[in-house]
Amino acid sequence: MKERAITSPRTALILLLIRTHGALSSVQLSEHLGIQPRQIHAYLSYLRRKGIIKSNSFTYSLTEYGREYVNKYYNHLEYIIRKHYRLNLAKLSSSWLNLAKDIGDWIERHYDIGDCVDIVRFLVEFRLKTGRKYWWPGEAGHIEELADRLGISSSDVGACLRKLEAQGVIYMTLDKRRGVVKVRLGRQLDFLFDARDNTFSALS
Repeated sequence: MKERAITSPRTALILLLIRTHGALSSVQLSEHLGIQPRQIHAYLSYLRRKGIIKSNSFTYSLTEYGREYVNKYYNHLEYIIRKHYRLNLAKLSSSWLNLAKDIGDWIERHYDIGDCVDIVRFLVEFRLKTGRKYWWPGEAGHIEELADRLGISSSDVGACLRKLEAQGVIYMTLDKRRGVVKVRLGRQLDFLFDARDNTFSALS
């Protein structure tokens, strides 16, 4: 089959967003495009059939062929996006690349999280990347998996989780169906994720 350059502005925007951020969930992509999450799946299914993207749990990323495809047609994709959406792609990419850092910095300024900052930033990045509020471990327990992921001792992870939970920075509960403890950032921090388009200087 002859390879063709994509002409759909929405499909082009999906590709460049994934190229910029590495992996995004359907929820995040739908927010960027201003459409319902269920509508985004038609575009994602098309790109998967073409072998341009692949799915990993709740996120989508470029395949090796997809990276070559986007690099080959980058100028064309950027042109049709600019023509249709009139977007400043550099500004759009910059705001998302810095969002996790901005949220983490805000939490660090307003709470006494000390040496527990890595856990907080992990949960922030997880939520932004997947669109899910709760993180839960695989086969290992939540303390062991966080220790392994972040390179922190299990005892330090345990102490940090207790400290963060006492301040309301995180909330932990037992997922009875999976039989594991799941962790999320405190509900009072949800507004930080709802304020994607606001400047964080206003929240200082």
